[in-house]
Amino acid sequence: MKKKLFAVLFSLLAAVMFAGFAVTASAEESDTSADLPELTVTDVNFNPAWNGFLVNFGIPSGKTTENISTPEKVLIQDSVKADITASYGYMIHESWLFCLNSTSFMGVGTVITLQKGYVFADHELKEDVSFIYAEENKTLVPYVPATHDPTSLAITNSDQNNSVPVNGTLKLTAEVNEGASTTVQFFSADEEIATVDRFSGQVTGVKEGSVTITAKAGTLTDEFTVYVLPAMEVKGIELGTSYKIYVEKGGTLALPADFTAHAVYEEDGKTVAGTDFALTAENCVLTAVDTSAVGTYSTKATITFGGKEYIVDVPVEVYEVVPMVIKELGVVEWFNFSTFVQFPNSTMNSANITDSTKVPNATKYTYTRADGTEVTCGTYNLGGGNIAIIPNFFDGNQTIENWNKEPYMQVGDRITLQAGLEGYMWTGQLAATETDNGAMEAGTGMIVPECRLQEEVTYVFDGSIWMVYIPYTDLEVASTASVQVGETVSLNAVRVPETATEGNFYYESSDTSVVTVNSNGRITGVKEGTATVTVTLKDGVAGEKTKTVSVTVTDGIVALEFEEGASLSVKKGTEKLDLSGLKAYLVWASGKKEAADLSTAEIIGYDKDSVGETEVTVKVTVDGKSYQAQLPVTVKGGGCSSSVSLAAGFMAGAVALSVAAAAAFIGRAGKKKED
Repeated sequence: MKKKLFAVLFSLLAAVMFAGFAVTASAEESDTSADLPELTVTDVNFNPAWNGFLVNFGIPSGKTTENISTPEKVLIQDSVKADITASYGYMIHESWLFCLNSTSFMGVGTVITLQKGYVFADHELKEDVSFIYAEENKTLVPYVPATHDPTSLAITNSDQNNSVPVNGTLKLTAEVNEGASTTVQFFSADEEIATVDRFSGQVTGVKEGSVTITAKAGTLTDEFTVYVLPAMEVKGIELGTSYKIYVEKGGTLALPADFTAHAVYEEDGKTVAGTDFALTAENCVLTAVDTSAVGTYSTKATITFGGKEYIVDVPVEVYEVVPMVIKELGVVEWFNFSTFVQFPNSTMNSANITDSTKVPNATKYTYTRADGTEVTCGTYNLGGGNIAIIPNFFDGNQTIENWNKEPYMQVGDRITLQAGLEGYMWTGQLAATETDNGAMEAGTGMIVPECRLQEEVTYVFDGSIWMVYIPYTDLEVASTASVQVGETVSLNAVRVPETATEGNFYYESSDTSVVTVNSNGRITGVKEGTATVTVTLKDGVAGEKTKTVSVTVTDGIVALEFEEGASLSVKKGTEKLDLSGLKAYLVWASGKKEAADLSTAEIIGYDKDSVGETEVTVKVTVDGKSYQAQLPVTVKGGGCSSSVSLAAGFMAGAVALSVAAAAAFIGRAGKKKED
C-alpha cells in the first residue's frame, strides 16, 4: 500500500497541487543558438487522473514551479492525428515539462512530438523526438509509425445490423490490425438524424432517415450507413448510473450529477434499452425526504421522457457528520515526507480521493513559514483517516537527511487547520489498480463529508515533529501582592489563553533591597517597604505584553520560641503544667522578639501518668494566628510538685552547702577528740 500511494505522489504535484490554476503567459526565455548543448528526453510519463504528460529531461531547469504559456515546437496529436496541443496547460517543474489537464480526448494512440530547436534549461533538441501513449497507464515509448500506426480499419457490423429506431441505440464496433497502438473514434455525418458516442461507437437515433457513420484510426477511415426507423413505443424508464443517495442529517436531498436513465422498448418480443441520458433538474424531480433523523429512506424520482412522466424509486441514506478528532499531525517518510492530518477514530472511509476539487473542505488549512509566508500545498483525502498535505517545495529530492532543512520543512513552520475542515468518504465500491488499492469505481457511489473539525487548531514544527500550537494574546497577573520579610510566594502570572503553547515570562524588581524575584516569578521579601515587579510575556507572534505588580513587604510574627534551656519537671499525676516560671518570645520576620503571654497557651501532648522525659507542644494564638514551640517535660515518679529548670541551680547549691557544712562539723569533732 505504501509503495502504491507513493507512486501517485507525482500526480498530486500537477493534478492536485496545481489543478485549476490559470496558465500564465511567461514563456521560457532561452538562447536558441546552435551553440547550445544537446537536449535529450529521459522519459515521458502519463497519468490519466489529470489527463497529461510529464516530460523528463533529467537536467535542472532552476525553477521549482512555474506556469508557462504553450511552448513553441511542441505538437500533441490524438489517435486520429488531430492537433490538441492548445488543449493543455503547461508548467516547468525542476527537470520536467508538465503538459496538464487536457480538455480534449487523451487515450492510446496520442503522440507528443518535441521538434528540433526546442529549448529547455539552455539545452536544445537537435532533431525531432516523438513518444506515443501505446498502452493504458504505461510510460510513453518512442513513437515508431511502422509499428504503432494502424494499417487496417474496418467497421464489423453486418448489413443486417444497421438500423436503429428513433430514441433507440445501435452499437457499432470496429477493428484494427493486431499490434496497432490506437483508439478508434466514431463521427456522425448528420447528428440531426443520429448521434454516435465518439469512443464507444453507440449510435442513437434522432429522427427517421439514413446517416453515414465514419470510424477513424490514425489516418485510416471506414464508413457505415445506419438507417433510423420510426420510434418504438416506450415501455418504461430504467436508471442507468445510480446508487444510494447520501444526505447529511438536516440537509437537503439533491440529485447526483452523474445519475443517468434510459428508455426501455420492446422489439420482436425482446426488451431493448435505449441510450442513457443525463438526469437533471429539468427532467428529474425527487420527492422530499425528512432528513431530521438518521436512517435509510426512499425517494420517488419522477423522470420526464418523450413528453411522459415515469416514476422510479431511489434509496436514500440520511447520515450524521461526526466531529473530527485529530490524533496527530505526523510526518510520513514513505509518502515523500508529507504531513498527514490523522483522524482514524472519526472515519470509516477506505478510498483514496486524489482530486482536491472533490473534497473542497479538506483543503481548509494554511501552511505558513515562521515569517508568515504562505506555502501552496496539494491535498489528498486518503483512506484510514488521513488528509495528506504536500507543500509545493517538495521536489522529490528530500531524503532522511535533508527533509527538515531548507528549502523543505523548517523549525517554526505552522499548519493551521480551520474550523470546518472535513474528512470525506466514498460511499461506493473500490476498483484497485496497479498503483492504488483505494481507487474508486466510478458510478457506484458519491463523495460526502464524514467528519468535521469543530474548532481551529494550529500545529508548529519543531524540526522533528508537529506540536499543537496556541499563541498567547495577553497575560494575567494580580496587580498587587504582599509578602512578609523572609517569605517567598509566587506571583502566578498566566498566559491568555491558559492553553497557549508559546511565550516566555520575564520578571524584574524595581528595588531588590525590598523584594527580589526569580526567573519563575517567585518573590521574596527582604525588608519592610513597597516595590514594583514588572512581568513581561514575549517571544510569540502577539509580541511583548507587560504588566506591573505592586508588592508590599510586611513584618510579622513568624514563630514562638522559649528561652534557651527552658524545661519543666513535674510529679507523676500533676494535672496541669505551670508555665508561669518560663519565658517565651514571639519572633518577627525582621528578627525582633517580644515576650509571649503563656497564660492562655494550649499544651498538646502532655501525659501526667507517663514517667520520663518527653516534649510537649505549646501553642499561643495572636490575632487569630497560632504559633507553637516544643518544651521538654520530665514526669517523675514521686517527690515534690512541679519545678522549673531555673530553680535547679538554687537547689543544687543548697545541697552543696549542706554537704560542706556536714564535712566541716565532722572535721571539727575529730580534731577535738585528738586534743
